[in-house]
Amino acid sequence: MRKTLAVLAILIAASFGCASSALALIPTITSFTPTSLGAGTKVTITGTNLTGATSVKFNNVSGTSVTVLSATSVTAIAPKTTTGKIKVTTLGGTATSAASFTFIPVPTITSFTPTSGKTGVKVTITGTNLTGATSVKFNGVAGTTVTVVSPTTITAFVPDTSTGVITITTQGGTATSPKSFIVPIVASQMIAIPAGSFEMGNNGNEPFTPFNELPKRTVTLAAYSISKYEVTRGWYRQFINAGGYSKQSLWSAAGWSWKVNYSRTQPQFWTATQSWTPGQSFTQTDDHPVVGVTYYEAEAFCKWAGGHLPTEAQWERAARWTGTAANVYPWGNVWDVEKFNNFYDHNPAGGGFQRYQTAPVGSYIASASPVGCQDMAGNVWEWTQDWYKSYPSSATPLDYTNTYRTMRGGGWGSVDSYYRCAARFYSNPSYAYYHLGFRLAK
Repeated sequence: MRKTLAVLAILIAASFGCASSALALIPTITSFTPTSLGAGTKVTITGTNLTGATSVKFNNVSGTSVTVLSATSVTAIAPKTTTGKIKVTTLGGTATSAASFTFIPVPTITSFTPTSGKTGVKVTITGTNLTGATSVKFNGVAGTTVTVVSPTTITAFVPDTSTGVITITTQGGTATSPKSFIVPIVASQMIAIPAGSFEMGNNGNEPFTPFNELPKRTVTLAAYSISKYEVTRGWYRQFINAGGYSKQSLWSAAGWSWKVNYSRTQPQFWTATQSWTPGQSFTQTDDHPVVGVTYYEAEAFCKWAGGHLPTEAQWERAARWTGTAANVYPWGNVWDVEKFNNFYDHNPAGGGFQRYQTAPVGSYIASASPVGCQDMAGNVWEWTQDWYKSYPSSATPLDYTNTYRTMRGGGWGSVDSYYRCAARFYSNPSYAYYHLGFRLAK
């Protein structure tokens, strides 16, 4: 009896096995989207009997991340391959698409002309596999009026951006130019700030709260303008060439006395090639901020340029005020070392070393303040015109009038707390170093 039951069990199991095999129906492919694709494209395949798909191949090259959505739908990520048909394999067999997909190869950029230009300049970019380009970016900013002329040529107009590589994105991927497109800095560009009030000082919710940033208060300013960039070496050279160091009328009495006493004819660290740490050097271009300037030199330059150093209030208003709130940092309230030139970022400053050097102004476009000023955190400290003293109603009063001038923004080697817009520092007006510069206000 036991033997009979065992035989019956075997027969029943075999019967179910046959039934399972019979239920694994032959799959079919009726369509797929998109029909043109590149490596990494997610493709949706529709058909019948696709349950249990074990592989999806594109011209016999296996796709990845195969996902069965239903008996009639499967998705897969296309591999690097060539134009051909799609195959889906299940327990029931292999289905082959009736139509072929078009594979779009990865694009490349070989050259572009012109190699430099300002906003609005038309640039012709040559390379391979450029058909179907969805974007052209200059240093991460989308170009305008993108036109695909041929598979090897695209034109686009330069947006409001700064020096950096060109990238082109197609369905096949993203191509990066082998060298940077140079956007000349208009160093004298000014940003108009309308009259109005803003909240100045530490907002109370910042990661650091030094006493000299308190108390927060409302400050009302008349309309003014401030330079978009820190004063560059190129702009400062114009001051030197115009006889700035020999015209007493441009200097304060204290400044002229200091200049004569030290026989000053140019800033410190004026030579283009600099080395600020052993074994590492870099070249300052005309687009790098001028450094090694005393308060007196900055003051004289600003008078020559028809303006003045910003007050602390003017500087802080331009650095942080959104119109309704005061940012902790120029770009917002979240700390991000990659947004500006500092000792810990990994973004090579201007294509060189990221430590122990300045970057060309405007290199970190993501650090822009709400009004569009660049580099108001990091790169170089910036002189402001105020004497260093406590804010009105401070619980810890101090007053260094006629002794120390204020500076803002932090330099490339500062500690974290000084990169906040409310942070204040100070020094003797005759101080000059390789992390100190300024910007112009009018």
